[in-house]
Amino acid sequence: MMDITQSVVNQLVGDRKGLEVMTTARDEIALLSIDLSNELLEKYGVGAKIRKLELQGITTPNAKVEKAFKDVNIAEQDRERLINEGKEEYNKVIPRLQGKAAKLISEAEGYKQRRINEAEGDVARFESVYREYARNPQLTRDRIYIETMEEVMKSRKETTLIDKNLENFLPLKDISRGGKNE
Repeated sequence: MMDITQSVVNQLVGDRKGLEVMTTARDEIALLSIDLSNELLEKYGVGAKIRKLELQGITTPNAKVEKAFKDVNIAEQDRERLINEGKEEYNKVIPRLQGKAAKLISEAEGYKQRRINEAEGDVARFESVYREYARNPQLTRDRIYIETMEEVMKSRKETTLIDKNLENFLPLKDISRGGKNE
């Protein structure tokens, strides 16, 4: 009976990492060992059952293995530390970047809406001008011409008008300076 149990425990321990056997998997190994050992005992017709099994005194076979085990343990602790540091960095960076992305999307949506509004305003102005043009084409042409010339003239400091046949120059005088020509 002891040989069967020892064989089952060795099999289960051999299938796991050393650190698991010494820490987290101990209870699981003990429960599985009971079940597997009882199956084998029943198969061989021993007539006994194991009710409780405790894994005690789990040690490494020699100093070389002990050193390797400690190295593995340290490496796993480092791995966990690095994973935690990575998660911490992720929790710092990702929400900030998600906020930045949301801000950019919001700004783009605002820009899009502003452009739509401007386009709709341009269409409304065009339709208004077109309606006026349909009623009185010559008057609308004259008004557009005068408004355009007004805009052009505003941007110039000095303006000289030339007649169509280039026969006469007409200097425009700045009335705000008392009509003096400079």
